Amino acid sequence: MPAAAAPKKAPVTPRPSASVIILTKSDKLLLVHRPNHLSFPNAHVFPGGVVSASDPSAAFCAARETFEETGLLFTTTAPPPSVDLPAAQTAIHSNTLTFNTFLSTHSLTLPLATFLPWSTWTTPPQAPKRYRSQFFLAELPAWIDELAEVRGDGGKEVVAGSARFVTPREALRQAREGEIVLFPPQLYMITMLAEALEAGGRERVREVSSGEFGGREVLPKLARRDEKGRLWMDVGGGDVVVVELAEGGKGEPRAVEVIKGAVKGAKL
Repeated sequence: MPAAAAPKKAPVTPRPSASVIILTKSDKLLLVHRPNHLSFPNAHVFPGGVVSASDPSAAFCAARETFEETGLLFTTTAPPPSVDLPAAQTAIHSNTLTFNTFLSTHSLTLPLATFLPWSTWTTPPQAPKRYRSQFFLAELPAWIDELAEVRGDGGKEVVAGSARFVTPREALRQAREGEIVLFPPQLYMITMLAEALEAGGRERVREVSSGEFGGREVLPKLARRDEKGRLWMDVGGGDVVVVELAEGGKGEPRAVEVIKGAVKGAKL
């Protein structure tokens, strides 16, 4: 009698996380470069991370993680001149000070009501580590100079000196030409942002956020593998993100192209 097949292992429960796409008045967005020892190694991503027990909301988490990773304090007004921001960033990042305590001590508030939803992505079931990541879009606070250097976190979660503001189209070009690595969520969300800005500026961005895309729950799945060995990932709305695998299909994945309307019969 043949041996019974081993039961399939249940998928890992996704951990809640949050990230924010920071947009400047000149329509540039912030990308940070993840080091090789973390999740999403070598990729360029938006600031963010896992929601902690002290975070009252996903948007709050995104603002906290942004401060920890970049030094950008997403408060409505600037902190008092006496506040040592680098020291506060280090203390919060090392869990010796909570972000809540820091904000309340200095009577600072976060403009979380202005954070626009920009879709939610869940890691596929077969992955060993899974996240349900809520993405937001928010404008850089007016008191922060977009031309100032982004401090980073000394290489802890962001490669030193890597944080940079780029236009959406420039980020897409860099990904397409192999200058940076973007994963499917980032490539797709940047594409949606570029198209919205070009179609109608901030007003169109708000319309897209309040529509189907802003509330979309994305669970990427393989639609097909093309003749070049590239993976076509169905990301909802009838669209796919094309993913190349380096080193003959054995290396790191990089998203290179969005094809709109490639999935027939999808509900748009």
